[in-house]
Amino acid sequence: LYQRILPREISSLPIAIVDIDERSLAQFGQWPWPRTLLAHLAEKTAALKPLAIGYDIVFVEPDRLSPHLIAESHPGLSLEAKSSLKLLPSNDEMFGKSIGRLPMFVGRIGLPNLPPDKTPASAGILPVQIEGIDPSSHLTSFVDHVVNVPEISKAARGYGYINTIQEADGSIRRMPVVMTVGGKIVPSLGLELVRVALGANWLTVVGSEHGLQNIKVGQSTIDADRKGALTIHFSHSDSRRRFSAADVLAGRIPPAALTNKIVLIGSSGLGLTDAVPTPVTARMDGVEIQAQFIENLIAGTRLKRPEVARFGEGAALLIAGIILIFLVPRLSPSIGSALFVGMALIFLAVGYGAFANARLLLDPVIPTFSIALIFLTLQLGNLVEADRNRRVLSANLQNQRLQNARMTGELNAAREMQKSILPNPDSIENLPSNVDVHAVLEPAKEVGGDFYDLFMIDDHRFFFLIADVSGKGVPASLFMAMSKALCKSTVMNENGSVADLIGTANHQISMDNPKSMFVTAVAGILDTQTGEVQFCNAGHDTPYRCRQGSAPEPLESEGGLPLGIMEGFTYPTEHQKLQPGDALVLITDGVNEAITVEDTAYGTDRVLNYLNNITPDTSAKAISNGLHDDVISFVGDNEQFDDITIVVIRYLSSGGD
Repeated sequence: LYQRILPREISSLPIAIVDIDERSLAQFGQWPWPRTLLAHLAEKTAALKPLAIGYDIVFVEPDRLSPHLIAESHPGLSLEAKSSLKLLPSNDEMFGKSIGRLPMFVGRIGLPNLPPDKTPASAGILPVQIEGIDPSSHLTSFVDHVVNVPEISKAARGYGYINTIQEADGSIRRMPVVMTVGGKIVPSLGLELVRVALGANWLTVVGSEHGLQNIKVGQSTIDADRKGALTIHFSHSDSRRRFSAADVLAGRIPPAALTNKIVLIGSSGLGLTDAVPTPVTARMDGVEIQAQFIENLIAGTRLKRPEVARFGEGAALLIAGIILIFLVPRLSPSIGSALFVGMALIFLAVGYGAFANARLLLDPVIPTFSIALIFLTLQLGNLVEADRNRRVLSANLQNQRLQNARMTGELNAAREMQKSILPNPDSIENLPSNVDVHAVLEPAKEVGGDFYDLFMIDDHRFFFLIADVSGKGVPASLFMAMSKALCKSTVMNENGSVADLIGTANHQISMDNPKSMFVTAVAGILDTQTGEVQFCNAGHDTPYRCRQGSAPEPLESEGGLPLGIMEGFTYPTEHQKLQPGDALVLITDGVNEAITVEDTAYGTDRVLNYLNNITPDTSAKAISNGLHDDVISFVGDNEQFDDITIVVIRYLSSGGD
């Protein structure tokens, strides 16, 4: 809250980010990029004369696009071509040669546990000197680490660790400046970059019996807490820090944009970024956090919580509590209330003032709530409290009865609504004889909003849909009915790919969605004459294809967001071809997430095992009913917590009538 009210003000931008963003990926291809391209990016960055460059990426595996690996994996190459390719240097070697000439640093990741049968590697190439008492026992410690491939590790000017400290709520507030790996003190990547930027050749940690005191970088001093960590004072993201990798590679940024700055190369591309919550935003990508960490190191703007803070907070609570206990019984209720409010405001004002003026983290919450509890206890007598408890208990009991009755009625109505709008799979109008279709939907006690739809668009195109609405009860059923109607209306009134149809339905669902509900779905169109299937997955469970003579196969797809989350989202169309005898099986999460009383989930493996045992002549009805019965048998006496929905489509032969 303090940081959201008073984020760090940006007075200078000593850090720049070269961002492998969506535009860069669109221009130069999907990730991972060839290491030769990354080497070119490093060279183009270094040409702009930064003080130091750090890759916020760990290159753990060899580049699969290296010539010798292509020679080994490509079956169509001649022996002469393979021999020629194997003579070429690997992409990692070329990357290493490039960065060996640059002020380039790479990252490592500390691991808290040692993998089986592995001996920890050497911690680092830069010795960290110790002054005073060794503070290692107080620092964040790791027993092993993830390192870059040797060609890159040996060529880099150095490396540091990019670990963060994740709090219990998942947010990032702190990062270790120094830590231990295998018992040796090592620096973070940010500290190494600062060292090079300052022109220092060594690092010295100053310790005492209480832990770390500070870190000396040449003639400069870096502040950290006794555990060697830094609590970051975050600013909001500033676009002036960022430069697209596409622009750097094309030479489109000003010549002085990176001069005399520390540069971090990282990614914010969709699916690549490690975005996490921070105090100022719900999502901040990892390279931005690293940049702000370094800015705090340079400017000395870290947040501090003194060791005596908790004792001061406890003393304040004790003094305030004694004053309340002594005065409140002797004062009128209004004056006693004013006294309590005044004390609470003092606690809040002191905490806010300490943060605003000295970047100190003092907690006013526990003292404020504690004196509130004392005040309420003093104001309420035993007789009043007992009477209140009786009244509350009676009112709660009556309210619970009403709630139970209303909930029972709502759930019954929701189940009936859910069943009434679904098509009968045994009587689909104009369904060709070469297609066998069946569906099962078993509503849970608390209705989850599953639904499906099956109908012929014309004389040879069969539309299928399976979906799951967020939420439960009547709201989910109402949203399910609306979503099903919109999807069917879109299919019947528009002509296009299934992705276009789903995109239109998503637009209509998103337009009128004040409760921000959403629908996961798989929709498709089967050409009953050819077996061609085009389908689109909107955040739903993966469908399966069962083919005679082979194991059931999940139909992996690029997919997209659930319907109703983002208006205007563009969905991709996926294509498959069913052979005669193939079966397409679609399920909702009520199948694989069904659990026993011991909290064991049915799981994907059991789905695949069941489908692997069906025979080629098993009907769609037998497949769907059999899978449903297998789930119910597995769950046993445990209460069904979500709808179970299964749709099976068998393609019997090409052509069809």
